Amino acid sequence: TVRRNDSQPVLWLQRTVEYAVDNRVVRLLYSHPYDLFESSRLRDYRPAFISFLDLMEQTQAQGHLNVQSMSYFAEFMLQMLKTEYSFTNRSNGLDVHVRKPAGLQGLTLAFPQSKFLPPQKGAWQVQSDNDLFFVTLDTAADETHLFVPAR
Repeated sequence: TVRRNDSQPVLWLQRTVEYAVDNRVVRLLYSHPYDLFESSRLRDYRPAFISFLDLMEQTQAQGHLNVQSMSYFAEFMLQMLKTEYSFTNRSNGLDVHVRKPAGLQGLTLAFPQSKFLPPQKGAWQVQSDNDLFFVTLDTAADETHLFVPAR
């Protein structure tokens, strides 16, 4: 058997959380935590997994992570597939048209801050990080248009 350094599982689990937060992506981590308590050969991984659960709980409480079931994210991905987008480059910016039959509430679009400015006020909220700004639609309508000005 391969003996791992005790810090490797902790670092891998911690970096999984950090990656999901930093890149605003969905990551599926499938596990049977009860195995850690029923299997003597997995006993050494208990502290790492408990630390991981604590980190996820803290990060979610800070509003940086959304921990949900597999079925929740499966439905989330299916809704993304049902969303129609069109982006048209203009000399002064980007025309964006979005349509989703189930409604657009909560749909988020990301744009590079180096190329675009946030759109003027509308039925959306804007947040940003160092590289991107995020437009989260705040409408139950199934279709919308926005203009994202060029820098």
